[in-house]
Amino acid sequence: MRDWQGKRYWIVGASTGLGREVAKEISKTGAEVILSARNEEALNDLASGLPGRSIVQPMDVSSAESVAAAAKNVGQVMVWSILLAYTGRLEPPSLMAKKSPQCWMSI
Repeated sequence: MRDWQGKRYWIVGASTGLGREVAKEISKTGAEVILSARNEEALNDLASGLPGRSIVQPMDVSSAESVAAAAKNVGQVMVWSILLAYTGRLEPPSLMAKKSPQCWMSI
């Protein structure tokens, strides 16, 4: 994508690691970012240092209620273009294939 201006990226897992770094880079392009993760303090810290517009929307991906509430809140604030998720735990693929749907909610 060449033109990032006017795009809105919802970055889930933005409080640390790869999600945080991606948020920084995307913000530098002029795109707006919606920052989500469980750690609201870390999200606010990140948002305060970004050069572009950002919105903090705390969310816990292991809670369907939290995800639904965040999606509703974000939808009331702006229309977003792209969702990037940097969350979860990594297990060997052979173990992941045997997980129940309920177990996937905790990953």
